[in-house]
Amino acid sequence: MKTKILGVVAAVALLGYFAAVSPGFSVEYSIIDLGTLPGAPDSFGYGINNSGQVAGYSYVNNIATAAVWNSTTPTALGMLPGGATSSAQGINNSGQVVGATGLPNNNFVATVWNGTTPTALGMLPGTNYSVGSAINASGQVAGYN
Repeated sequence: MKTKILGVVAAVALLGYFAAVSPGFSVEYSIIDLGTLPGAPDSFGYGINNSGQVAGYSYVNNIATAAVWNSTTPTALGMLPGGATSSAQGINNSGQVVGATGLPNNNFVATVWNGTTPTALGMLPGTNYSVGSAINASGQVAGYN
């Protein structure tokens, strides 16, 4: 774990060094308030695709609900039948979203949304949770359990 953290710190430090000493190298960022789902006090964005669609979640009535933002317009993605919560982690350029649905027994199951239709990806044998964190153009999902 320390190696990964040190690697990230070193990469950020080198990027900062090259940005400071390289003429013509500039990075501009802007912050955009995506808003929330109706009635939600806050929202969290975790993934973005080349079209600027953002995947994340927003709390509705104190329940985390997966959402995707097109510009500043959020759409609730819902959750698997019987789910208690959901969150989105990644989105590909086709708009497929990946994340997880929280179950009433406090386990999570990796979930892919095509539009607002969720599909469970299942869990590896011997585990009690799974989370999808990234999805590529072919619909292949990376995640953890």
